[in-house]
Parts: sequence; structure tokens; C-alpha cells
Amino acid sequence: MSSADNQKPSPPWDSLLTNVRIATMADPASFGIIEGGALAIHEGRVAWVGPGKDLPGEARTIAGNVIDCNGTWITPGLIDCHTQLVYGGHETKLDKVIAATEAAPEAALIGDASRRLISLMEEGVTTVDISSGFASTKEGELKLLRAARKLEDIWPVHVYTTLQTPHFLPPEFNGDKTPFIEKLKKTFTLMAKEKLADAVLIEGGGIEFLHTELDALCDAAIAAKLLLRVQARQLAGEEGHNRAHRVKPLTASQLEYATEESIRVMSQTGVVAVLLPAAYYSGLGASNPLVPLLQEYKVPMAVATGHNPIGSPCNSLLLAMHMGCHLLALTPLEALHGTTSIAARALGIDAHTGTLEIGKIADIVFWDITHPRDLTAQLGHNPCLGVLKNGVLRRAHG
Repeated sequence: MSSADNQKPSPPWDSLLTNVRIATMADPASFGIIEGGALAIHEGRVAWVGPGKDLPGEARTIAGNVIDCNGTWITPGLIDCHTQLVYGGHETKLDKVIAATEAAPEAALIGDASRRLISLMEEGVTTVDISSGFASTKEGELKLLRAARKLEDIWPVHVYTTLQTPHFLPPEFNGDKTPFIEKLKKTFTLMAKEKLADAVLIEGGGIEFLHTELDALCDAAIAAKLLLRVQARQLAGEEGHNRAHRVKPLTASQLEYATEESIRVMSQTGVVAVLLPAAYYSGLGASNPLVPLLQEYKVPMAVATGHNPIGSPCNSLLLAMHMGCHLLALTPLEALHGTTSIAARALGIDAHTGTLEIGKIADIVFWDITHPRDLTAQLGHNPCLGVLKNGVLRRAHG
């Protein structure tokens, strides 16, 4: 429900924040700052936002609960739009991670993932996407995604899930991709039917899919009514250009393989580039020329932890934002949009969240900062004072 198609609730509202400094993130070119602001919440959504002087009446007559925020800053809840939080053990090599994950009971996976999730929540994350990928069988993938879904039942956070296709062709297929692709297509249908996945990330990695095979997988994902994510190199060339225009993937990852041509295609089709600064840091690369091209072509850029035990062992979205600025030359504005409004676009939920606008979910973070740019300025400091999820105060550790 967007502000454009939502009937603005009339007072009295459930709650009203007054004397608050607001970064709405509703303007792509700015923080959307409102000094001396007010924000009303009704039935878990933003009912009114603007300068306090413009409120349609005396605060205590138009809201049941009035909170004087004493000049505190608020932003939308942060969104980590790409993680792999669910896995077993403490291994750092893919085959060992897969073995440990498949050996772990579902309850153990949920317990380990909960500890990682709590760390993100304590920094103001209210929405997280969790990808699978650390299983070699359909049953293993089902276990991972079921565990991810159950996290939302346990913790006050919105969880979205992505089925990530395998990095390598499983050995039982003896190098034959045809039956593997057919099995994947059936898995897409099953995941959608059981509501275990919201999206599919067609990984590729060590599997060199032909263009016709990529197209078949994209079509199968769309037929299953799953959102689609691809790798940047899958958008290169004439075939990639045609694919992007035809299937309209939400995001592109593995941007180290992007070319200027694929970046141009992303710009033309509105594909969101998912930046993983911690993965780049772990790779110890000397430079990254991609962000200037993404900026030049005005490609929307999301920022995520990309948390996984192999290439991005980062469990702090604030750290990822800091790295984005200091390693990839993002501006603080780009980093915060990348974890709010653009991250919401990356998950296909920007009609509901990612900005503080009338009709949006009232996921709100209170910060001990002097300006929103401060969120990218420090290492090892958490300025989060508190969080509202659906307009309700979220207690520490849920």
C-alpha cells in the first residue's frame, strides 16, 4: 500500500511523535529532512508526517499516545536485502559449510541464525532477506528456507526469502545440465506452492549456463510467481539485454563481472545493483571502478552485508554502509538510501516500506546522531536508541 493509493487516516491516531528530526528518505536526491517534525502512526502505518507546526490540531486531541522525542533523529527501519544467515557450523570452505549445514538439525540452524539476526536487529534492521545456497539437495534447501521463515515467527523482524540456485552442478548429474535444469524448474514451483521463497537468485557461478538455459530458468521462476534476481554478467550482450527487458529482474549481483554494457542495461531496465562492500573487503581488491559507472548511469544501488561464512563474514549493516563509503566511494546519502528506499526496491516491497511516507509500514529507528550522514562515519559504534516495528516499540532481543 503506497501513499498514493492509501486513504489517509483521520485523527484521532494511535500514536504521535513530536519534536522529532526526520529523515524520510522519500526523495532520491536528499535525506528528506524535516526539522521540528511530527509523525503519526495508526494501525501500524504512518498516518501523517510533516513539520509539527502543520499538525491538524493540538497533539493530545489528535492522538491517543503523544511522545515528545526531544529532537531525536528518526529514519525508516534499515533493510539488509541480501544475507545468507542460515547455515551450520563455523567452516569457511563451501563444501565444509554445506556438509555442516546438511548435518545440522533445523532447530540448531534456527538458533545459530537467531544470534546473527539479533546483531542486525540491534543496529536498527527491521527487514532482512535470507538466501539459501548451503545445501546440495532439494530437501536441504527446503530445510534452510523453512528455518528462515520460522525466524519471523520468533523475532520482531520482517523476513523475506530467496532460493539461491547451486554454485556448481551437483555430481549426481554427471555434467549433464538438462535434467538439473528440469529439477530446478520443479523446485521453483514447489517453493512457490509451499510459500517458502519470495524470489529466486540464479547463481550460475561455476555453472556456465547457455543463454537459452538462463532464459528457461528465468521463465520458470516467473511462471512460479517468484521475483527474479540475476548476476550482472547475465545481462551482458544482446541476449542479456533482451533478457533484462523481457523478464525485468529486480536485482543484479556479482558486480565485479559487470561491464559498461551490462550497467547500461541495468540503467535502462531499473535493475537494482546490490553492493556487498564487506565481500569486496574480504577479497582484498585494490580498486573498484564499478561504482563510478553505476553513478554515471544512475543505476539504483542497494547496500547489504551479504553475510555468509565464506566471502562476507559481516554481521553489521552499519559497518557495510561505512565500508561502502570508504572503500567504494559511496556518499553517506547513497549508503543510507541503499539500506532503506533502494533496498526496499531490491526486495520488491518499496510500496510498503523503505521510506517514512503516509501509508507505509511504521518501521522506524531512533538514532543518537547529529545528522543522518553520521551513520556511516564511525566504526564499532552503534547509535541505535530504539526501534518501532509496525508502530510498536521493539524490545531488546525481541
